[in-house]
Order: sequence, then C-alpha cells, then structure tokens
Amino acid sequence: MPDVVLVEGPDRGKVFAVDGGATIGRDRTCAVRLPGRHLSRVHARIERRADGLYLVDADSRNGIFVNGRKVKEHLLRRDDEIEIGEFVLVFDPGFDPKVGLPQRMTRTVATVQETLGSPFTEPVSDPELRAAFERLQVVLETAELLHAIDDEVGATKALLERVMAHVRAPRGFVMLVDAGGKPVPAAKSAPPGQDEFTVSNVIHHQVSRERRALLGYDVARGGPHAGKPVSILCAPLVARDRYLGFLYLDGPRESTTFRRADLHFAAALASVGATVLSNLRRNMPEKRCDVERIWRREIALPRFLVELERDCIEEALRRSGGDILKAADLVRLPPPQFEAKLKEHGIGAEPPPTADWKSVEV
Repeated sequence: MPDVVLVEGPDRGKVFAVDGGATIGRDRTCAVRLPGRHLSRVHARIERRADGLYLVDADSRNGIFVNGRKVKEHLLRRDDEIEIGEFVLVFDPGFDPKVGLPQRMTRTVATVQETLGSPFTEPVSDPELRAAFERLQVVLETAELLHAIDDEVGATKALLERVMAHVRAPRGFVMLVDAGGKPVPAAKSAPPGQDEFTVSNVIHHQVSRERRALLGYDVARGGPHAGKPVSILCAPLVARDRYLGFLYLDGPRESTTFRRADLHFAAALASVGATVLSNLRRNMPEKRCDVERIWRREIALPRFLVELERDCIEEALRRSGGDILKAADLVRLPPPQFEAKLKEHGIGAEPPPTADWKSVEV
C-alpha cells in the first residue's frame, strides 16, 4: 500500500497512507496535514487514476515541487520527493520508516546542511577562529552605537558589498520584509542575466521562522542554471528580536564552496546590518504615535487612533515574521477580524515595489 513519509520538517518520520487518494494542506480535514505557514488550507491532492496516483496542485499560493521541479500535476513514482512549503515527503519510499530514517539521504530538493543560531554562543573548535570572533564581538558591540549610515538603500548595499568582499560567491542578495511580512528586494550583486532567484521554503523557514543562519544546497529553480545544484549561504537580519529580512549568497555547487568560517562571518555582519537598519526604521512609528500631537492640535483623536491601530498591526506582523495567526494573537483579535483590519488599512494589499529582478517566492 503506497505511503508518503515526512522526511523534512516538524513531525519528521510520520507516515501517511494515500492509496485511495488524499488531500494535503494545513486544514484539519486534510488526510496529510502539514501545519506550516507556507501552505494553503488545501494545498494539493493525491488522486487515484487508471494509470496510478497523481499529485495535483490545488491552486495553492506557493505551488508544489517534485524532485526539485515545480509541477501542476505529476504521476507519482517510487522515491519521488515532494516539497510542499517547508516540508519534504517521499512517496512509496525504498526504505522502512519503522526502523528509522537514514541519517543522510540523496536530495534533489533543498537540503539544510548546517545551521547556526548565534555566531558567538556556539563553540568554535579552531582557537584562532574563536579568538577572531571574540574580537569581532567587540566590534559588533561598538557598531551598535554607531549610526554613520542614515539611508536604508545605502546600508543594504554596503552590507552586501562588505560580505561579498570576503566570501567568494557569484551572486548575493539582500531582502527586506515589508509591512505585510513579504520579502522585497533591497540590494543585489549578480552577473548579467542571472539576477533572478527563488529560495526554497525549506531553507526560508529556517531563516525566517527559526532565525538561523545556514549553509545548504538546492537546485536552481529558474534562470540559465535551472535544475542544476547550487550551494547556499543565508543569514537572517534580526535586531531586538525583530526579523527584518535576510542576506543570501549562492553559486553553482561544482565551483562554489562555503565554509563554516564564512557562515560565522556572514551571520556576524548580518547582525551589524540588522542593527543599523532597525535604528533607521525606529523613529517613524514613534513619531506617528506621539500623543503630544493631539494636544498640539496637529491631529484629531479619531485619526490618531486609526494610525495607532495601523502601527500596532504592522508591528505585530513584524514580530510574528508575517504569520497572520500569531500576529492576530499578539493584538488579541480573532484571525478573521485581523484579516479584515489588514484589508481596511491596506496592509499587504499592495504588490512589492517594481524591480528589475525577482524577489524570493515563499
């Protein structure tokens, strides 16, 4: 009897029977329930047809991937790897999940090779490298006091240039989240014709939700290298527990190798960049929420309350990393009412700014 086995994501190792067909998504009614933020309520279906079982996209927002390629429908074969959101499942696997999943499995979809929560709290075996990062920690603490850069565009470009001056990579990007929690382009460095990129949700989940810098592999989802393996270094931009976006480097796997020292270095500089960006953004909400504006007759109370509500909703989205359910809980509103407030204030309704390169698909 065909099964699908969860090999990547929460509840790793769970087995789902799909012989007669099944629905896949985050809704409680789905036979294959995957409670992830990048999934639709009913994301996909497995349908029994005359020639076998088919995986069919149920008009989901983020799509489905089989063996690294995006599909609308696919005739499932043994050991096919299905990537849905931050989850990876194997159809009718050639291993027995009852005796445990293999420690290492051949991946044709995104694989997280190594993660890092903090460049300083986790041990480093090399004494010279450890000493270098102890000195760099002092630099970071000093950097938090400096506000030499007063322009967000300039700050993101400087951050990317500094990282790529010391870490060899063909391409680099900085993405910043908007008020609705959607990543939008801020800075790039890429060869002509190679300035589009798509980050797998498996990797993006580690960075945006777990807030961990990582080394990993994936297959290129588009552009001239589509279908070919790529090496990835990705670090979150986090300041005061606020997720601002991420720094991303990649290159063809056969010619691009990132080391653990590169991971530490990029994560440290991402911390510096996040601190600067947070300081640049900090003053705007404080000015809008200044109650003295009412007494100075600069704004009427009803209008002030509208602005205050909008600021609270935007901040909840930032703190939750764009997770609507968590953001609604932060402001103590039922999710349907919170979504209505998003529409009322136009938050997340506008498309990201037009750019000449593609933003991350999540």
